[in-house]
Amino acid sequence: MSTGWDALGRRFRFNEKLLAMTSTGFEPGDWDAPPGPGGGNSAHWILAHVTYHRRVLARKLGVEVPASPWEDGVKPRSDGKLRPRHAPA
Repeated sequence: MSTGWDALGRRFRFNEKLLAMTSTGFEPGDWDAPPGPGGGNSAHWILAHVTYHRRVLARKLGVEVPASPWEDGVKPRSDGKLRPRHAPA
């Protein structure tokens, strides 16, 4: 029988495959480039945002995940600025 945890695991694996497919061929500068003239968030910010929410979920499940300074730039109601010295690598 499939559980919610199984579904979550499948979603995480799908997300990782999607990231690998969409970032193939990225150069270092591509990660910080805006998506287009209409604005939006860079690929680096989007990846950090997803990582932040996975960390939040892990904490809620009881995993000890220490806070990192870069989280302040991507959590809800933040200023949206990913500071390079604190950005996840």
